[in-house]
Amino acid sequence: MKIKKMRQQHKFLVISGWLLAAPLLLEFFLQAGSYINQTFFMHKQQTNWLSSNLRIITMGDSNTYGLYLDKQDAYPKQLESIWNTAHPHRPIEVINLGYPGANSSRLVANFEKAVQQFQPDIVLIMIGTNDGWTAPITITESTSNNASFQPISWIKLHSRLYRLFCLATRQPFQDDDLTAVTTSDPKQRETAKGRPATINYKNTAFDFSMNFRPVTAQFDVEAEMQKNIERLIQLGKNHHIEVFLLTYAADKGYYKQANKVAIKTAADNDHPYLINTINTFKDLQPSKNNSNPYFFSDLHATAQGNQILANEISKQLASKLGIPVENTSP
Repeated sequence: MKIKKMRQQHKFLVISGWLLAAPLLLEFFLQAGSYINQTFFMHKQQTNWLSSNLRIITMGDSNTYGLYLDKQDAYPKQLESIWNTAHPHRPIEVINLGYPGANSSRLVANFEKAVQQFQPDIVLIMIGTNDGWTAPITITESTSNNASFQPISWIKLHSRLYRLFCLATRQPFQDDDLTAVTTSDPKQRETAKGRPATINYKNTAFDFSMNFRPVTAQFDVEAEMQKNIERLIQLGKNHHIEVFLLTYAADKGYYKQANKVAIKTAADNDHPYLINTINTFKDLQPSKNNSNPYFFSDLHATAQGNQILANEISKQLASKLGIPVENTSP
């Protein structure tokens, strides 16, 4: 009887040990695999095997939002359509969090909430053209920078097993539940008056309120912009999410400055995920204060301009992720 009891206790300890060891072993292999993948295979990561779609968030200003355009004509939705035609067995869903007037500090402030709400695989960032004239907001630093050690926060930031769990259990995205309230859009200029400047999704609101910079303010806009973009890259790394920097289609004035900073930030930080579309639009830029088939007179891209932009993003994104084209996109 005593021997039988000892065997039962031994069996219980062995099973308990394996139950405790299994998550640690899985975490080890996930971390090792990620290191090998990023070190020896050109940083290419493919995570859409965890769910039906590769989920992408686009963050930016009115150029991402699609000012003057219907929702399906802005580059995020066109990117989704073009990609899924070219890669029907590796589909993506693109969530547009662009908001007119947004600056780089506002994106940093909303990044964590966006990740928690949508659990993306990739974030595309096109930002900077408003940094010169809008006031930066105060950004609360991540708890990972605090002196006190918080185990739960550390696990969420560093565990790939936790990341796998989030991806595997994330909720389906409902496009009709995503709404932006902005007086910058001519279609809702009157209905948005007096309402908070937000992007709303179900019970979550992303604050995009802004103020003008004082005329007498002294600041280095390019240094501030680069610092915020670097924060976005680091936040992505904290959550094991690839952050891609995008240049604007336009390349004049504030746009040219923002493009310069995006390229410089990628180079200074040895960041491999830069999608540079400047050459694509080099011969399509309109003359001063004029429009053409690709740009409105204020340099926002038209539906046709957004189609060219989305097509180029799709090509470069696939190349950087190491995903071959299955079909020829239109």
